[in-house]
Amino acid sequence: MLKKDIHRGGHMPNITFDLDEDLLREVRVIAARYDTSLNALVRDYFLHLAQSGLASEGNLNGNLQMLFRYSVGHMTRKEAREALGVNDVRLTQLMRMAGFPPPRSPKAEEDAQVEKAVEFFGDFLPDQKGKPDEEESGRR
Repeated sequence: MLKKDIHRGGHMPNITFDLDEDLLREVRVIAARYDTSLNALVRDYFLHLAQSGLASEGNLNGNLQMLFRYSVGHMTRKEAREALGVNDVRLTQLMRMAGFPPPRSPKAEEDAQVEKAVEFFGDFLPDQKGKPDEEESGRR
C-alpha cells in the first residue's frame, strides 16, 4: 500500500518493523519531546544513511566504513579502536559525528554474554518446565 507523503508530494511505501517494546516506548518519548512523529524520525534517519554514501563503499573513506561496521555489530569495540587508532572516548565522539546509532554487539559477543548470564543466574532460573528445581529451591 502506498501512502501519499504530504511533505514531498510523492508516494511512499508502507513498511513494517519489528521492534522491542521498550525501544519503541523510548523512541515515542523522544518523538514527543521533539514534537515530531516516529515516521519522521525513521525517514530522517534513512535519509541520513542514504546521503552518507554507505550504499557505495567506493564513496566512503576507510574510517567511515570502520565506524559503520562497528555500529552494526560487524566488529568489536576493541577491533574498531585498533583499526582507527583511537581510544574509547574518541571512538564515541567519531560515532556521534558520523551520526551512526550506538553500536550493536557482534552476535558472538551477545551469545557469550547470554551464556555468562545463564551460568551466573543458573540456580535462580526455572527449569525447563517453568518451575524452580525442587532440590535448588530447598537450598534457598
